[in-house]
Amino acid sequence: TTHILHNFHAMKRKSESQLQKEDLSAPSARNSSPPAAEESENGDKTLDANVTRLMQHQHSIDKLSEQCKWEKYKIEYTYMQKMSNFFADRAKMIEEIPEFWLRVFMNHEVISGCIGNGEIDVPLLNALRDIKMEMYEAAPAEEDAEGQDQSEQQVEGQFHNGFKVEFVFGENEWIDDLTLWKRFLYSPYDSDQLIDVQQSGVNWKKDARASATEEEPFESFFEFFEDRRPLEEEVFVLLKEEVFIDPMKYYLKPIDLGDEEGEGEE
Repeated sequence: TTHILHNFHAMKRKSESQLQKEDLSAPSARNSSPPAAEESENGDKTLDANVTRLMQHQHSIDKLSEQCKWEKYKIEYTYMQKMSNFFADRAKMIEEIPEFWLRVFMNHEVISGCIGNGEIDVPLLNALRDIKMEMYEAAPAEEDAEGQDQSEQQVEGQFHNGFKVEFVFGENEWIDDLTLWKRFLYSPYDSDQLIDVQQSGVNWKKDARASATEEEPFESFFEFFEDRRPLEEEVFVLLKEEVFIDPMKYYLKPIDLGDEEGEGEE
């Protein structure tokens, strides 16, 4: 019996020693990740690296795109200066044509929808003698040493990018001031970011709003010159890029009588 027990304990020690060796040579199940998990982790790292590189490239594209906008703006500004004498001569010719600006405004598919009270806007547009346009010389500012966007720190009086629309009237019974203007200023760091809008205000004559009631409130296109209004930027960009540059396109456009022609045929 003693011999048998001795052999049993010897075999047990040999077996335990062999198991310990196998445990040491095999990777720990608790410390190792399954192959699928490792692949997923590596895939995430690769994706993050690709997205980072893509963002860096997009930043370079955005900078070049912004430079392109500034170059276009500078070209437009240069040629506006070259055309200034032609604009001045054109204004004298327009004064000889009755209802010129009224017809232009009424024939523009967007601006015509902004014309309000016919008893005020129509005679005021007939009294309009000239539209002037001023563009400010482009001067995109540089980023600071840390590359921070300083678009909100525009120096007062330094118009890096923007334009001003000015309406010049003859004597009329609706407004006291014969010049109305509105100015749009954009960030020197982002030519699409509107940072300020300024306007002359309108000094209406005493009886100009007399006909207004709660049921029919006072509405006029020229309220754009009083304060901030919805769609003001869109309207004045159209004035700048379409109406001012080529008013003849709209003056010569046939007037759409619409329903009036249909009623006449009946």
